[in-house]
Amino acid sequence: MKGRDPGAENAPAHKLPVWGEVLVGVLTVLTLLFFSALALDSAGQGLELFETAVRLGPICAATIAWLGVSPTMRNNREQDLLKEWHSNLRWATELCARENSQQVALGIAILDSLDDLPFHGEGENTLIDAVIVAVALQYDQTEEGSES
Repeated sequence: MKGRDPGAENAPAHKLPVWGEVLVGVLTVLTLLFFSALALDSAGQGLELFETAVRLGPICAATIAWLGVSPTMRNNREQDLLKEWHSNLRWATELCARENSQQVALGIAILDSLDDLPFHGEGENTLIDAVIVAVALQYDQTEEGSES
């Protein structure tokens, strides 16, 4: 069939996120440490393995917490950037809607700078292009009206 991924039939139905895979790995290592400590005949060696596992516990917990919080913090930063971008877009479009040609030129320059930012997608570029086209059409209509 056209458009289908050829490896889709062999792919697992559910894939763990990265933090889930790390958690499984950490739990496996800790389980092996505890099992090894219990299996050893010498009490001293078993105690050393238990102490090693106890030292690794807080490090593992901190790593898991960081893996959980890091995407949330990244998403918050992205949301803040987009919120500021929308605020600047609103300000630029308000400048473009004014009668003063200098303010309209400033609005177009701001729109042009907003169009070059790396964190937004094609939808935002399309929105800016639509505003610029509308301002250009309005300017052309104004110029034609003043020539008559």
